[in-house]
Amino acid sequence: MGECIKSIDFNSYFVSKTKVPIIICTQEQKVKIDVGKFKKYKINMDFVTRMLSYDAGIKKLEVTNTMRQLLDLQDKPIVLLDFEALFDPIYDVDVIKLFEDLGKSNRLIIKWCGEYKNDELIFSKPENDDYHKYKIKNYNIFCVV
Repeated sequence: MGECIKSIDFNSYFVSKTKVPIIICTQEQKVKIDVGKFKKYKINMDFVTRMLSYDAGIKKLEVTNTMRQLLDLQDKPIVLLDFEALFDPIYDVDVIKLFEDLGKSNRLIIKWCGEYKNDELIFSKPENDDYHKYKIKNYNIFCVV
């Protein structure tokens, strides 16, 4: 399912025809595309603020709805930045699956905040509670490398 494309092959035409989330896994200066039509959205603060209103027992049940509500308030399309709070173990969420689901109703470009290695997206270090590793082939996404 998921595919990696080289940054040199990433262009406006590709973005306009792609209907799944695009995860940028390389340095932004290597990506030659005008994302001026995309609103850059640092979602961490808004997300955490909303999640504080939920009791601990239901927080993980509200992650998708909260993210959807926050994205619905933004101009479209969106470049999603600063989303590290999603990896907090209290939410128990598959972040890439969440992006995949949100991408069904929002055109999303995500600037990956972790590492890309061997066709996997990696967040944090194995010794940390928020560590996650995602095999790209298991998701309906494109990763720009």
